[in-house]
Amino acid sequence: MDTGFVGGSAHRSVWIGANILVVRPGLVIGDRRQRHLMRVLENNGIDVLPLQLTHFRALGGGFQRATLDVRRAGTPEKYRF
Repeated sequence: MDTGFVGGSAHRSVWIGANILVVRPGLVIGDRRQRHLMRVLENNGIDVLPLQLTHFRALGGGFQRATLDVRRAGTPEKYRF
């Protein structure tokens, strides 16, 4: 299992590699180094596209943090935080 450590300390959560991106119902993209997670998903009927996101720790997350919607339904909205 990918423990998240680089050198002597963890730069992000040790579980950051468990992040997945749902493409559609029944299909996810996951870190190929998370073999156990991939097996669990596949054993539960979910197809897995195993890829490697090299710099995911710098992004603070997995594949869902490295994606951006290119098309959305509806009109533009303004959000306040």
